[in-house]
Amino acid sequence: MLEAEVLKVLKKESYYSKIQKHLNSNKSEVYKRLNNDKVFNELCEEIKDYFDNMTTEEMNKYDNHKDVLNRQSNAMIGKTGEKKYYYNLIEQYIKNNNKTKMQYPFYYKNLTDAVYHEIWGYPKISFWIEEEGNNATDLIIDRNNIILKKDGRTFRQKQTISDDEIDRIEQKLLLINKELQDHKGSYKEVYTNNNIRVTIYNRQGQERKTRMVFRKYVVKDYSFNKLTQLSTIPEEAVKLIQLIIKLKFNVMFTGEMASGKTTMLNTFLKTKDLLVKDDSVCFMVQDDPEIEYQMFKNTTIIPILLNWEKNKNI
Repeated sequence: MLEAEVLKVLKKESYYSKIQKHLNSNKSEVYKRLNNDKVFNELCEEIKDYFDNMTTEEMNKYDNHKDVLNRQSNAMIGKTGEKKYYYNLIEQYIKNNNKTKMQYPFYYKNLTDAVYHEIWGYPKISFWIEEEGNNATDLIIDRNNIILKKDGRTFRQKQTISDDEIDRIEQKLLLINKELQDHKGSYKEVYTNNNIRVTIYNRQGQERKTRMVFRKYVVKDYSFNKLTQLSTIPEEAVKLIQLIIKLKFNVMFTGEMASGKTTMLNTFLKTKDLLVKDDSVCFMVQDDPEIEYQMFKNTTIIPILLNWEKNKNI
């Protein structure tokens, strides 16, 4: 009886030791990661200071303030030439200072890419902004969380994004869309240089929840066959929709954000253009140029882009 109790205790001790060992191993990994993050952040600060000093010297020496500031501004908004210029300088700095083997956060392509985006680019989210093969249609910044949306499902990312980083991304986007810098509405809709639509929500006077929604238009083939392949609509609905188009019924497209309204509307209009050939003229009034009127072959389109804030009393 006593022997059985002793064996029982020993087994418990062995199990406890395994748990302790696992926790200590995890703790070691956490400390290592935190140290890597600290060293990487110090490198970013070091390179940023280096470029700030270089910019000041260049402005004082050549008195070409405007050119230097424009180059920095263009690098921030992602213009290819200026971005490449700073990429090369960052890469050279890393090599000259023997930093090539330094660890960098897993969501960046390489060390140069990581430093660039931490200083001028899209911190924490560049992997989705610049990756054409990424099939997630939406990236949502919710509080300080980064969430991808794919096939109607959401996937929360491991990394989080700070308030300061969100503010920097907003400033960057408003550099691209300068006409919206003084916009006072509840949200702003802007575009990145590679044509991703971004909704920026005004956070004044309310708890920070959803703060930005980035959206890629992944459907290029506007056809109902394509929408059935993507399971957007059932196959048996195609003939019904085509009949509605031929009968020229009035149709309203409604739905929550990212539910596929724009894609459905583009598909509907393109199909109408193919099926209904007449002399009608279509006035297309938009406040955001989402409908690709260039795709129409048989319909006369007169596009009108309207700023609702300036013309809300019309």
